[in-house]
Amino acid sequence: MNFKYKIKNPCGVHARPAGHLATFVKNCNKKYDECEIKIGKSISADCGCGDCKDASQILSVMSLGLKKGDEAVFYIYGPDEQAENDIKRDMCDLLSEHF
Repeated sequence: MNFKYKIKNPCGVHARPAGHLATFVKNCNKKYDECEIKIGKSISADCGCGDCKDASQILSVMSLGLKKGDEAVFYIYGPDEQAENDIKRDMCDLLSEHF
């Protein structure tokens, strides 16, 4: 599953929001077996764009250089469709607060 999110934070994705995202992803990895969440700037059905980063790593997220108005693309690979939907719902709540 993938979805886009437009960055609204006036400062873009700096250390604090990247830290919140990394913590969220690490918690998902603990809660769901076989869970992987990546972030990128380009959309690709299989995340083969070469631009995707591991969303559990603060520096990887920050290295994308996402600024206000940029679109981030999140790729969620969970153990099943329900888990992916739950992760997306919770992630959207997080993004609306910090991104």
